[in-house]
Amino acid sequence: MKQILKLGAFFTIFIVLFSLFGMVINSQFEGFANLVEDLHDHSMAVMRSASTAALNVVKISRNLKEILLIQDKVEREREIGSLSIYESNIQQELKLVKARITGDEGDDLLAGAMEAIKKWHPVRDKILDLAEQNRLTEAVRHLRAEGDDRLSDVESSITKITNYAVGQGMGFHAGGIQALRKAKIILFVAGFALVLLFVVVGLVIGRVLIRPEYAVRDFLTKITENGLNLSLPFEENDGGTMGKPLLELIALMKNYLEPACEKVIDTQKGLINVIGERQEMLKIASDLEQKSNLINKKSTKLIDDIVPMLDTISTFSSVTKQIENDLAMILQITSSQQLIISSLNAPSEPTKLTQIIEQEKSINDYIKSSIGILSQANSLSLDLTKSLKEISNLSNEQINLGQTIHELRDVLDNITKRLEKIQNKVNGIGELLHCDTRKEPEASPVIAPTA
Repeated sequence: MKQILKLGAFFTIFIVLFSLFGMVINSQFEGFANLVEDLHDHSMAVMRSASTAALNVVKISRNLKEILLIQDKVEREREIGSLSIYESNIQQELKLVKARITGDEGDDLLAGAMEAIKKWHPVRDKILDLAEQNRLTEAVRHLRAEGDDRLSDVESSITKITNYAVGQGMGFHAGGIQALRKAKIILFVAGFALVLLFVVVGLVIGRVLIRPEYAVRDFLTKITENGLNLSLPFEENDGGTMGKPLLELIALMKNYLEPACEKVIDTQKGLINVIGERQEMLKIASDLEQKSNLINKKSTKLIDDIVPMLDTISTFSSVTKQIENDLAMILQITSSQQLIISSLNAPSEPTKLTQIIEQEKSINDYIKSSIGILSQANSLSLDLTKSLKEISNLSNEQINLGQTIHELRDVLDNITKRLEKIQNKVNGIGELLHCDTRKEPEASPVIAPTA
């Protein structure tokens, strides 16, 4: 309510000043309007009536001359009637001049004109009487001797009235121009003074009347410039009716902002821990990648060495298989020979036969043992081939594992970038809320993957 009263007082002062300004300007233009009215209603009206009266004087002079030249009595009477009309017009115009003319000089000039007309009337009557008596020559002589002078006096007196009205009109015109100039100057000066006064009064009175609003604005500006520092001091009385609600708002904002700051700080801590674990994971992934690359190199070299051995073992396996078949055939042959020898009833040389049989048995035993050895060698070669193939498959799987680790590293890098963006946003929120957020620790250098 107090603020409304203060603003009402301020606008009342402004309206009063504006009214005074309007009164000054109105008075100037009213004076100008009066001058224009005087110019129209007096000077111009007098000039118009006087000019008309002078014209009728000229018509009277011409009409008299025509009357004296006309021989017909009826036509002469008609012209005499026209003469009366001209004189009546002069009287009417002079009455208008009397009503409109101003100033003592104008009254004197009008009185002189009326006196000249009075002097003209006897001369006119005498001329007309002579014309009625058909004494036209005497009438013409009298007109030239005295009538023209009287008409000249009437015309001269009316012309003086016209000149007086012209001079008075020029004076009114000059006064009007001067009044208009003065009004323009006053309008400009008063307008500039009013604007300046309005600005000064607006600043001074506004600063006094609306001081609490300025105090609140300055306080909010200070809070903004100090990074939303809500702990700055503010007196409730400085803010007027807005002081108490503003302090309540600040307290409410503190109640909401402090938990928000704590959450932001906790979030930052969690992000820092996650980033640290991420760095450890990157380091482990880099180590695994290096080991995998080393194993891949060794596996590749081993495979390169095993491939010729596989070909040799395959050839050796086929050869041992052939030898085994040949030995089996020899074993059958020796067994058949042994049966044939043992079936003989009368050997010629028992001792040699016994030796031959023993040799055959030895050969058979050797062949059997050779066949067994060859069979074992063949089995070993097959097992070795199978083992080498498994080693080759394991090496390929190891290579695939290295590629998987590399892809995992790329995924971790993407996660790292996203975490950094999130942390930047959290830092921005912390700065906006004016929280004492911790700085992110320096990230360990990312280990570049080896070729």
